[in-house]
Amino acid sequence: MPTKDLTTKIAILVFGDLVSDPRVEREAQALSEAGYMVRIFALKRSDLPELEQRHGFEIQRCAEFTTAPAWRLLKKWTQLKKRRRDYKEALTSWRPDVIQACDVDTLAIADQAATLLDIPYILDAHELYSDRLQVSKWSGSWPVQFFWKHLENRLIPKAARVLTVSEPLAAILEKRHGISVIVQHNVPPLAPLMVTGRLRRELELPDSEIIVLYQGVLNAGRDLFHMVKAFKGEPRAHLVIQGFGALSDEIEALIAREELKERVRFMGRVPAADLHEYACDATFGIICCDDLTLHNRVMAPNKLFGYLMAGLPVIATRMPFLQQVVEGEQVGHCFEPAGDLKALTAAVSEMVTLAVEERDNLSGGAYKEMSTRARQLAEQRYNWEAEKHILLDLYKEVLA
Repeated sequence: MPTKDLTTKIAILVFGDLVSDPRVEREAQALSEAGYMVRIFALKRSDLPELEQRHGFEIQRCAEFTTAPAWRLLKKWTQLKKRRRDYKEALTSWRPDVIQACDVDTLAIADQAATLLDIPYILDAHELYSDRLQVSKWSGSWPVQFFWKHLENRLIPKAARVLTVSEPLAAILEKRHGISVIVQHNVPPLAPLMVTGRLRRELELPDSEIIVLYQGVLNAGRDLFHMVKAFKGEPRAHLVIQGFGALSDEIEALIAREELKERVRFMGRVPAADLHEYACDATFGIICCDDLTLHNRVMAPNKLFGYLMAGLPVIATRMPFLQQVVEGEQVGHCFEPAGDLKALTAAVSEMVTLAVEERDNLSGGAYKEMSTRARQLAEQRYNWEAEKHILLDLYKEVLA
């Protein structure tokens, strides 16, 4: 490990409280270990310290969340203006050598602070920001879309470098903005298999039961209601949902309404540190999404790589990157079209059949082969140790 001289400062800008953000934390730790002084600038929360030390880097919570609803435009604008001012003051006081904006919503502040300090900024684009907003009637309206697309068109080309999470997303950014984009997948660190039986003990399910696991945010665009309904006609398996979000209450209500409480288990929010252990005890991982936005069609969700690390074959909507990995690497099965309950149910049934045959010694080992390939793919390619050099090389180039 290089000796730290701590002369080069890197500021990472996020709109969140940094209780848990695995991608950002991995990046900050890698940069710190490479000899940089790293500070993440985040939003305040009353129960969290304003300055925190974590894994060799710092977190400075420097601004308030906005609380005004969108329809209270004046109050909302006042809160946003104060938040921007607080971020800029914190950034310019610390005087970094480069700023990393995590997603487009932080880009305006990064640009303004970078201009004041005469330093470069980097964009880590986790998503197609304006396209993702189209799932909402308000954020998909033409004034909101015009604002964000104008900001993207003006500020993304100004970035010293742009980093993103999948090849299809990179191709779109390159075409739209005439730039070169680097791909760093949202992959987890290498972790050993942890088949402890914890998931089955907590749910009181025997080893013979087949578990299809969903880990992730419960928001619009993820086809979650169809995912739940698909298990009404599949008595051979259980769906376990670990996540939280705007649709949590509606999903729990749907489970009750469809009388699926024994077949679909809702566990709510699970600490990030526990996700891998739970996943290792499941049979499959599942990823569902609709195709109503371009953002969804180019997604490369971090749950995919988490499932692979746990050795789980994957059931997924057929989208470009998902198909490239899941079917291209023969680690699962994709279904189409997105949003089609019949297609999703058939895909679940097909994969569950493979697991049943494996369990009952009735097959040639197709399920086991997929599971083995999934784990090998995670060990050999889709892990942080194999990809963190992408980030480090980018910073060497920008700071040269």
